[in-house]
Amino acid sequence: LSFPHGYNPDLLEVLRTLALAGAPASPAIEQGLDALLALRRPDGRWSTAGTLNGKMWRDLGHKGAPDPWITYRALAALKHFGRA
Repeated sequence: LSFPHGYNPDLLEVLRTLALAGAPASPAIEQGLDALLALRRPDGRWSTAGTLNGKMWRDLGHKGAPDPWITYRALAALKHFGRA
């Protein structure tokens, strides 16, 4: 999971895009949601796994640190598919 994104999508970006498009739940989406939930920290937040630090004018976040934007987008996707 990363924020901001480069040109490679990650699991969260795909799930969030499907949620914004109004896609109904399917077995493949449920599998993706299970994988997303497995990445949740014990405190209920999600951590940054990848960054674009060093490639932009300013660094945003640090690998392994909880990220509010990733957490927000994860919760929004989970809410859309009834898993929040």
